[in-house]
Amino acid sequence: MSVSLNTGDLLTPDVDLNLDWSLLDGQSVCVALSGGADSHSLLHRLAAHRHRLADLRAIHINHGLHPDATHWSAHCAALCADFSVEFLTLAVTVAGHDGPEANARHARYAALEADLRDNECLATAHHADDQFETLLFRLFTGTSPAGMSGILPSRKFGRGQLIRPLLNVRKAEIELYCQAHSLLYIDDPMNADDALARGWLRQQIVPQIVSRYPQAVEAAGRLASMSAELRRPAIEWPVSLGVWREMPSHDRTGVLMQILAPLGRYSNATVCELERSLLTLRLDHDFAFSTQTACLKVYDDQLHCVANRTLDPETVWPAGSDLEWNETLLRRSQADWLSECDLVVRSAKPGQKLRFANRPRKRFKHWCQENRIPPWERPKIPLIYAGDQLLGVYGFGPASE
Repeated sequence: MSVSLNTGDLLTPDVDLNLDWSLLDGQSVCVALSGGADSHSLLHRLAAHRHRLADLRAIHINHGLHPDATHWSAHCAALCADFSVEFLTLAVTVAGHDGPEANARHARYAALEADLRDNECLATAHHADDQFETLLFRLFTGTSPAGMSGILPSRKFGRGQLIRPLLNVRKAEIELYCQAHSLLYIDDPMNADDALARGWLRQQIVPQIVSRYPQAVEAAGRLASMSAELRRPAIEWPVSLGVWREMPSHDRTGVLMQILAPLGRYSNATVCELERSLLTLRLDHDFAFSTQTACLKVYDDQLHCVANRTLDPETVWPAGSDLEWNETLLRRSQADWLSECDLVVRSAKPGQKLRFANRPRKRFKHWCQENRIPPWERPKIPLIYAGDQLLGVYGFGPASE
Protein backbone atom coordinates (compact mmCIF):
# COMPACT_ATOMS: atom_id res chain seq x y z
CA MET A 1 0.00 0.00 0.00
CA SER A 2 1.43 3.41 -0.90
CA VAL A 3 0.27 6.95 -1.40
CA SER A 4 1.46 9.77 -3.58
CA LEU A 5 1.55 13.20 -1.94
CA ASN A 6 2.45 16.53 -3.46
CA THR A 7 4.02 19.58 -1.81
CA GLY A 8 0.60 20.99 -1.03
CA ASP A 9 -0.20 17.84 0.93
CA LEU A 10 2.98 18.26 2.94
CA LEU A 11 2.09 21.77 4.01
CA THR A 12 -1.59 21.21 4.88
CA PRO A 13 -1.95 23.21 8.10
CA ASP A 14 -5.11 21.64 9.59
CA VAL A 15 -3.44 19.47 12.22
CA ASP A 16 0.13 19.74 13.44
CA LEU A 17 2.51 17.51 15.37
CA ASN A 18 4.28 19.09 18.31
CA LEU A 19 7.73 17.71 17.58
CA ASP A 20 10.61 18.42 19.94
CA TRP A 21 12.58 20.58 17.55
CA SER A 22 15.36 21.06 20.11
CA LEU A 23 16.42 17.53 19.15
CA LEU A 24 16.13 18.18 15.42
CA ASP A 25 17.14 21.71 14.41
CA GLY A 26 20.29 21.72 12.29
CA GLN A 27 20.79 17.96 12.54
CA SER A 28 21.35 15.27 9.94
CA VAL A 29 18.35 13.02 10.60
CA CYS A 30 17.70 9.42 9.63
CA VAL A 31 14.10 8.30 10.26
CA ALA A 32 13.54 4.68 11.30
CA LEU A 33 10.60 4.11 8.94
CA SER A 34 8.33 1.12 9.53
CA GLY A 35 5.55 2.52 7.37
CA GLY A 36 3.13 2.60 10.29
CA ALA A 37 1.16 5.66 11.33
CA ASP A 38 3.79 6.91 13.77
CA SER A 39 6.90 6.82 11.59
CA HIS A 40 4.92 7.84 8.46
CA SER A 41 3.63 10.98 10.18
CA LEU A 42 7.12 11.76 11.54
CA LEU A 43 8.69 11.52 8.09
CA HIS A 44 5.83 13.53 6.57
CA ARG A 45 6.33 16.32 9.09
CA LEU A 46 10.12 16.39 8.72
CA ALA A 47 9.89 16.38 4.92
CA ALA A 48 7.68 19.46 5.12
CA HIS A 49 10.33 21.25 7.20
CA ARG A 50 13.55 19.83 5.84
CA HIS A 51 14.92 23.38 5.60
CA ARG A 52 15.41 23.14 9.36
CA LEU A 53 17.59 20.03 8.99
CA ALA A 54 21.10 19.53 7.68
CA ASP A 55 20.00 16.34 5.93
CA LEU A 56 17.09 13.89 5.88
CA ARG A 57 16.93 10.22 4.94
CA ALA A 58 15.03 7.09 6.01
CA ILE A 59 15.79 3.43 6.65
CA HIS A 60 13.26 0.59 6.65
CA ILE A 61 14.10 -2.68 8.40
CA ASN A 62 12.65 -5.82 6.81
CA HIS A 63 12.41 -8.36 9.64
CA GLY A 64 11.00 -11.03 7.34
CA LEU A 65 8.42 -12.02 9.96
CA HIS A 66 5.24 -11.31 7.98
CA PRO A 67 4.13 -12.51 4.52
CA ASP A 68 3.65 -8.88 3.45
CA ALA A 69 7.11 -7.74 4.62
CA THR A 70 8.32 -7.19 1.03
CA HIS A 71 5.22 -5.11 0.24
CA TRP A 72 5.86 -3.01 3.35
CA SER A 73 9.38 -2.28 2.12
CA ALA A 74 8.00 -1.24 -1.27
CA HIS A 75 5.43 1.00 0.44
CA CYS A 76 8.18 2.80 2.40
CA ALA A 77 10.29 3.18 -0.74
CA ALA A 78 7.33 4.79 -2.53
CA LEU A 79 6.77 7.21 0.35
CA CYS A 80 10.37 8.36 0.29
CA ALA A 81 10.29 8.74 -3.48
CA ASP A 82 7.21 10.97 -3.16
CA PHE A 83 8.96 13.04 -0.48
CA SER A 84 12.29 13.09 -2.39
CA VAL A 85 13.97 11.55 0.65
CA GLU A 86 16.97 9.22 0.41
CA PHE A 87 15.84 5.70 1.29
CA LEU A 88 17.43 2.38 2.24
CA THR A 89 15.95 -1.03 3.07
CA LEU A 90 17.93 -3.39 5.29
CA ALA A 91 16.95 -7.04 5.70
CA VAL A 92 17.76 -8.65 9.05
CA THR A 93 17.64 -12.13 10.51
CA VAL A 94 15.65 -12.34 13.73
CA ALA A 95 17.01 -14.94 16.13
CA GLY A 96 17.51 -15.43 19.85
CA HIS A 97 15.75 -16.61 22.98
CA ASP A 98 14.25 -13.36 24.31
CA GLY A 99 10.87 -13.64 22.59
CA PRO A 100 9.77 -12.39 19.15
CA GLU A 101 9.41 -8.73 20.15
CA ALA A 102 12.77 -8.45 21.88
CA ASN A 103 14.60 -10.49 19.23
CA ALA A 104 13.20 -8.30 16.44
CA ARG A 105 14.14 -5.16 18.38
CA HIS A 106 17.73 -6.35 18.91
CA ALA A 107 18.16 -7.16 15.22
CA ARG A 108 16.57 -3.88 14.14
CA TYR A 109 18.71 -1.63 16.31
CA ALA A 110 21.90 -3.50 15.46
CA ALA A 111 21.28 -2.88 11.76
CA LEU A 112 20.33 0.77 12.29
CA GLU A 113 23.39 1.41 14.46
CA ALA A 114 25.72 -0.16 11.90
CA ASP A 115 24.37 2.08 9.12
CA LEU A 116 24.23 5.34 11.10
CA ARG A 117 26.63 7.97 9.79
CA ASP A 118 29.01 10.19 11.75
CA ASN A 119 27.11 12.70 13.93
CA GLU A 120 23.77 11.57 12.45
CA CYS A 121 20.59 11.36 14.55
CA LEU A 122 18.42 8.28 14.26
CA ALA A 123 14.83 9.49 14.83
CA THR A 124 12.35 6.89 16.01
CA ALA A 125 8.62 7.57 16.29
CA HIS A 126 8.09 6.56 19.92
CA HIS A 127 5.25 8.62 21.40
CA ALA A 128 3.71 9.31 24.81
CA ASP A 129 1.54 6.18 24.78
CA ASP A 130 4.63 4.08 24.04
CA GLN A 131 6.27 5.67 27.06
CA PHE A 132 3.27 4.72 29.22
CA GLU A 133 3.36 1.12 28.00
CA THR A 134 7.10 0.93 28.65
CA LEU A 135 6.74 2.13 32.24
CA LEU A 136 3.89 -0.32 32.90
CA PHE A 137 5.86 -3.18 31.37
CA ARG A 138 8.91 -2.40 33.50
CA LEU A 139 6.76 -1.99 36.61
CA PHE A 140 5.14 -5.40 36.09
CA THR A 141 8.31 -7.27 35.13
CA GLY A 142 10.65 -5.58 37.62
CA THR A 143 12.96 -2.61 37.22
CA SER A 144 15.24 -0.28 39.14
CA PRO A 145 14.51 3.39 39.92
CA ALA A 146 16.65 4.22 36.89
CA GLY A 147 14.36 2.02 34.79
CA MET A 148 11.47 4.36 35.53
CA SER A 149 13.19 6.88 33.26
CA GLY A 150 11.47 4.90 30.53
CA ILE A 151 12.25 5.82 26.94
CA LEU A 152 14.84 8.61 26.93
CA PRO A 153 14.31 11.58 24.57
CA SER A 154 17.90 11.21 23.37
CA ARG A 155 21.02 9.18 24.01
CA LYS A 156 24.28 8.28 22.34
CA PHE A 157 23.88 5.69 19.63
CA GLY A 158 26.64 4.35 17.42
CA ARG A 159 28.43 7.21 15.72
CA GLY A 160 25.64 9.66 16.52
CA GLN A 161 22.50 10.00 18.62
CA LEU A 162 19.17 8.24 19.03
CA ILE A 163 16.34 10.78 19.34
CA ARG A 164 12.57 10.56 19.97
CA PRO A 165 11.00 13.85 18.82
CA LEU A 166 7.42 12.52 19.23
CA LEU A 167 7.81 11.42 22.84
CA ASN A 168 5.43 14.09 24.17
CA VAL A 169 2.79 13.48 21.48
CA ARG A 170 -0.24 11.23 22.13
CA LYS A 171 -1.14 8.40 19.77
CA ALA A 172 -4.55 9.98 19.20
CA GLU A 173 -2.85 13.16 17.94
CA ILE A 174 -0.83 11.13 15.46
CA GLU A 175 -3.97 9.41 14.18
CA LEU A 176 -5.69 12.79 13.73
CA TYR A 177 -2.63 14.03 11.83
CA CYS A 178 -2.77 11.03 9.50
CA GLN A 179 -6.48 11.63 8.86
CA ALA A 180 -5.99 15.35 8.23
CA HIS A 181 -3.23 14.69 5.69
CA SER A 182 -4.80 11.56 4.16
CA LEU A 183 -1.75 9.46 5.02
CA LEU A 184 -2.08 5.78 4.17
CA TYR A 185 -0.03 3.59 6.48
CA ILE A 186 0.69 -0.02 7.37
CA ASP A 187 -1.05 -1.80 10.23
CA ASP A 188 1.31 -4.46 11.57
CA PRO A 189 -0.92 -7.15 13.15
CA MET A 190 1.80 -7.86 15.75
CA ASN A 191 0.96 -4.51 17.36
CA ALA A 192 -2.55 -5.75 18.18
CA ASP A 193 -1.61 -9.32 19.11
CA ASP A 194 -2.53 -9.63 22.79
CA ALA A 195 -0.65 -12.93 22.96
CA LEU A 196 2.44 -10.71 23.07
CA ALA A 197 3.22 -8.71 26.21
CA ARG A 198 3.07 -5.30 24.56
CA GLY A 199 -0.06 -6.16 22.64
CA TRP A 200 -1.77 -7.35 25.81
CA LEU A 201 -0.90 -4.12 27.62
CA ARG A 202 -2.01 -2.05 24.64
CA GLN A 203 -5.30 -3.86 24.04
CA GLN A 204 -6.38 -5.01 27.51
CA ILE A 205 -4.78 -2.89 30.22
CA VAL A 206 -4.04 0.63 28.98
CA PRO A 207 -7.63 1.41 27.81
CA GLN A 208 -9.01 0.50 31.25
CA ILE A 209 -6.45 2.64 33.07
CA VAL A 210 -6.98 5.64 30.81
CA SER A 211 -10.77 5.37 31.05
CA ARG A 212 -10.49 5.61 34.84
CA TYR A 213 -7.54 8.04 34.96
CA PRO A 214 -7.61 10.19 31.78
CA GLN A 215 -4.35 11.97 32.69
CA ALA A 216 -2.42 8.75 33.33
CA VAL A 217 -0.32 8.96 30.16
CA GLU A 218 0.75 12.54 30.83
CA ALA A 219 1.46 11.74 34.50
CA ALA A 220 3.63 8.79 33.47
CA GLY A 221 5.54 11.04 31.10
CA ARG A 222 6.28 13.48 33.93
CA LEU A 223 7.45 10.60 36.12
CA ALA A 224 9.82 9.42 33.40
CA SER A 225 11.22 12.93 32.93
CA MET A 226 11.79 13.41 36.67
CA SER A 227 13.38 9.97 36.99
CA ALA A 228 15.72 10.74 34.10
CA GLU A 229 16.67 14.04 35.72
CA LEU A 230 17.50 12.27 39.00
CA ARG A 231 19.74 9.85 37.09
CA ARG A 232 21.97 12.66 35.91
CA PRO A 233 25.10 12.63 38.05
CA ALA A 234 25.54 15.67 40.27
CA ILE A 235 28.61 17.73 39.49
CA GLU A 236 30.79 19.93 41.61
CA TRP A 237 33.09 22.56 40.15
CA PRO A 238 35.73 22.13 39.03
CA VAL A 239 35.17 18.75 37.39
CA SER A 240 38.07 16.30 37.37
CA LEU A 241 38.86 15.44 33.76
CA GLY A 242 40.35 12.11 34.82
CA VAL A 243 37.25 11.14 36.81
CA TRP A 244 35.00 12.25 33.94
CA ARG A 245 36.91 10.09 31.47
CA GLU A 246 36.42 7.01 33.66
CA MET A 247 32.63 7.43 33.80
CA PRO A 248 30.29 5.21 31.75
CA SER A 249 29.48 6.73 28.37
CA HIS A 250 25.93 7.84 29.25
CA ASP A 251 27.13 9.46 32.49
CA ARG A 252 29.93 11.28 30.65
CA THR A 253 27.41 12.73 28.24
CA GLY A 254 25.06 13.74 31.09
CA VAL A 255 27.84 15.54 32.96
CA LEU A 256 28.99 17.26 29.78
CA MET A 257 25.44 18.50 29.12
CA GLN A 258 25.33 19.94 32.65
CA ILE A 259 28.71 21.59 32.12
CA LEU A 260 27.50 23.12 28.86
CA ALA A 261 24.16 24.29 30.29
CA PRO A 262 25.47 27.73 31.41
CA LEU A 263 27.03 28.24 27.98
CA GLY A 264 23.80 27.83 25.98
CA ARG A 265 22.16 25.09 23.91
CA TYR A 266 24.22 22.99 21.54
CA SER A 267 23.53 20.42 18.86
CA ASN A 268 24.21 16.75 19.45
CA ALA A 269 26.99 16.94 16.87
CA THR A 270 28.73 19.68 18.88
CA VAL A 271 28.42 17.70 22.11
CA CYS A 272 29.83 14.56 20.44
CA GLU A 273 32.76 16.48 18.97
CA LEU A 274 33.51 18.17 22.30
CA GLU A 275 33.38 14.82 24.09
CA ARG A 276 35.82 13.29 21.61
CA SER A 277 38.19 16.25 22.04
CA LEU A 278 38.18 15.95 25.83
CA LEU A 279 38.68 12.18 25.76
CA THR A 280 41.79 12.49 23.59
CA LEU A 281 43.19 15.74 25.03
CA ARG A 282 46.76 15.56 26.31
CA LEU A 283 46.96 17.17 29.72
CA ASP A 284 49.96 19.28 28.71
CA HIS A 285 47.97 20.88 25.87
CA ASP A 286 45.78 23.96 26.10
CA PHE A 287 42.05 23.60 25.53
CA ALA A 288 39.19 26.08 25.33
CA PHE A 289 35.59 25.93 24.12
CA SER A 290 34.24 29.47 23.91
CA THR A 291 30.88 31.19 23.51
CA GLN A 292 29.81 34.81 23.77
CA THR A 293 29.12 34.53 27.50
CA ALA A 294 31.52 31.93 28.86
CA CYS A 295 34.31 29.50 28.13
CA LEU A 296 35.05 25.89 29.02
CA LYS A 297 38.73 25.43 29.93
CA VAL A 298 41.02 22.70 31.24
CA TYR A 299 43.72 23.32 33.86
CA ASP A 300 45.52 20.91 36.16
CA ASP A 301 43.34 17.97 35.05
CA GLN A 302 40.17 19.91 35.83
CA LEU A 303 37.33 21.33 33.74
CA HIS A 304 36.35 24.91 34.53
CA CYS A 305 33.39 26.96 33.27
CA VAL A 306 34.61 30.56 33.09
CA ALA A 307 32.38 33.60 32.55
CA ASN A 308 33.65 36.04 29.95
CA ARG A 309 34.32 39.19 31.92
CA THR A 310 36.77 42.03 31.38
CA LEU A 311 38.20 43.93 34.35
CA ASP A 312 39.85 47.32 34.25
CA PRO A 313 43.58 46.71 34.81
CA GLU A 314 43.65 49.66 37.23
CA THR A 315 40.84 51.05 39.41
CA VAL A 316 40.82 53.77 42.07
CA TRP A 317 39.48 52.62 45.44
CA PRO A 318 38.05 55.76 47.09
CA ALA A 319 38.65 56.33 50.79
CA GLY A 320 35.90 55.19 53.14
CA SER A 321 34.20 52.84 50.67
CA ASP A 322 34.10 49.25 49.55
CA LEU A 323 34.94 48.30 45.98
CA GLU A 324 33.35 45.95 43.45
CA TRP A 325 36.29 44.47 41.51
CA ASN A 326 35.75 40.85 40.53
CA GLU A 327 34.69 40.35 44.17
CA THR A 328 33.62 42.88 46.78
CA LEU A 329 36.72 44.31 48.49
CA LEU A 330 36.06 45.51 52.03
CA ARG A 331 38.26 48.20 53.56
CA ARG A 332 39.05 47.24 57.15
CA SER A 333 42.16 48.81 58.74
CA GLN A 334 43.24 50.04 62.16
CA ALA A 335 45.58 52.59 60.56
CA ASP A 336 43.91 55.99 60.12
CA TRP A 337 46.07 56.96 57.15
CA LEU A 338 45.11 53.79 55.31
CA SER A 339 41.39 54.22 55.87
CA GLU A 340 41.50 57.90 54.87
CA CYS A 341 43.41 57.72 51.58
CA ASP A 342 42.49 56.58 48.11
CA LEU A 343 43.99 53.26 47.11
CA VAL A 344 44.57 51.78 43.67
CA VAL A 345 43.69 48.23 42.64
CA ARG A 346 45.67 46.74 39.75
CA SER A 347 46.16 43.46 37.97
CA ALA A 348 49.66 42.02 38.03
CA LYS A 349 51.86 43.04 35.11
CA PRO A 350 53.55 40.41 32.93
CA GLY A 351 56.75 39.27 34.63
CA GLN A 352 56.06 41.24 37.82
CA LYS A 353 57.98 40.00 40.88
CA LEU A 354 56.63 40.05 44.42
CA ARG A 355 57.87 39.29 47.91
CA PHE A 356 55.77 38.27 50.89
CA ALA A 357 56.87 38.14 54.53
CA ASN A 358 59.67 35.62 55.11
CA ARG A 359 59.34 34.38 51.55
CA PRO A 360 61.69 34.76 48.60
CA ARG A 361 61.07 37.24 45.82
CA LYS A 362 59.61 35.58 42.73
CA ARG A 363 57.33 36.22 39.80
CA PHE A 364 53.62 36.56 40.48
CA LYS A 365 53.05 33.81 37.89
CA HIS A 366 55.11 31.41 40.01
CA TRP A 367 53.21 32.31 43.17
CA CYS A 368 49.99 31.46 41.30
CA GLN A 369 51.37 28.20 39.96
CA GLU A 370 52.34 27.13 43.49
CA ASN A 371 48.76 27.78 44.57
CA ARG A 372 47.27 26.08 41.47
CA ILE A 373 45.53 29.23 40.30
CA PRO A 374 44.51 28.91 36.61
CA PRO A 375 45.97 31.49 34.18
CA TRP A 376 42.57 33.09 33.46
CA GLU A 377 42.00 33.76 37.16
CA ARG A 378 45.31 35.53 37.71
CA PRO A 379 44.35 38.90 36.13
CA LYS A 380 41.35 38.95 38.50
CA ILE A 381 43.54 38.88 41.64
CA PRO A 382 43.73 42.45 43.02
CA LEU A 383 47.11 43.95 43.89
CA ILE A 384 46.44 46.84 46.28
CA TYR A 385 48.60 49.98 46.13
CA ALA A 386 48.91 53.24 48.02
CA GLY A 387 50.46 55.42 45.36
CA ASP A 388 53.32 53.33 43.96
CA GLN A 389 53.73 51.24 47.11
CA LEU A 390 52.37 47.72 46.93
CA LEU A 391 50.54 47.01 50.19
CA GLY A 392 49.41 43.47 49.54
CA VAL A 393 47.80 40.94 47.27
CA TYR A 394 44.27 39.70 47.87
CA GLY A 395 44.37 36.07 48.99
CA PHE A 396 48.16 36.07 49.50
CA GLY A 397 48.72 38.61 52.26
CA PRO A 398 50.78 41.79 52.89
CA ALA A 399 53.64 42.53 50.53
CA SER A 400 57.20 42.82 51.81
CA GLU A 401 58.92 45.03 49.26
